[in-house]
Amino acid sequence: MSKYLVSLVATAAALACGSASAAIFKEFTVDETVIPGANVLSLANPTLKAGKLNGGYTEALTITGPGTFAASAFANFNAFLGTDGITAPTSLLNNLPAIGGYKIYAVFQATGAITGPNTFASNSNSFDLYLDYNSDTTGTVSNGTAAAVLAGNGEDIKLASAGAALLSSAGTGNLNGPPGAFNIDFTDFTLTAFGKTLFVAPDPFFLNVRVNGDYDGVTDSQTDPFTKFITGDVSANFTVPEPGSLALVGLALLGAGVASRRSASKKK
Repeated sequence: MSKYLVSLVATAAALACGSASAAIFKEFTVDETVIPGANVLSLANPTLKAGKLNGGYTEALTITGPGTFAASAFANFNAFLGTDGITAPTSLLNNLPAIGGYKIYAVFQATGAITGPNTFASNSNSFDLYLDYNSDTTGTVSNGTAAAVLAGNGEDIKLASAGAALLSSAGTGNLNGPPGAFNIDFTDFTLTAFGKTLFVAPDPFFLNVRVNGDYDGVTDSQTDPFTKFITGDVSANFTVPEPGSLALVGLALLGAGVASRRSASKKK
């Protein structure tokens, strides 16, 4: 590889990393007025600007074989946060149903491999996002191989799904702690018809969503020696490829093509 190409690729990589590190959470817009009963006191926000969903979860993680695991979780998102990840916009999320409050929750499942004493990597993940406009749904998990058991969810509305497509998600994490940490990236986040009326911008909506969290506590099951119960914090935010990074990568590939043609020409 020529010195010119090495320099070009290195520059592209450095600038791409710099661009990513400076990025903030991507903004999306929510119209709370479409939620049944949310606008009873005209308090619903029709143009809620946010950068992430934030909440907590309960998970069952089960060792399913030598070096493999399965996990099942119920997550309750109790707040929207701004693009800075700190500021909370005005919202009825997790407020009292009597004034139009509602909840958003997710059910999640994963399988994967144990990669170290306290680390893991998942290669098959899925989650479904729901609106609980009556704020009465509960979820319990008893085993990593079984979906969360829901109660009070008869009127809930599915908002979105992710993880249905082959190789659409990948995750890594560790149990060192607490707090441990995990990241799961989905590339097929898909809104339902109702979800599109709630999450109104951007349009078309993001396809990439990152679900990440940490562990507040890890306890052993009293009935299953292969299962642990985990509680912690969870958030979801949306990502898109950085235009600047894509342009730099394209430039590097162009440089590679030029260098290849020059090398072939010299050999003739």
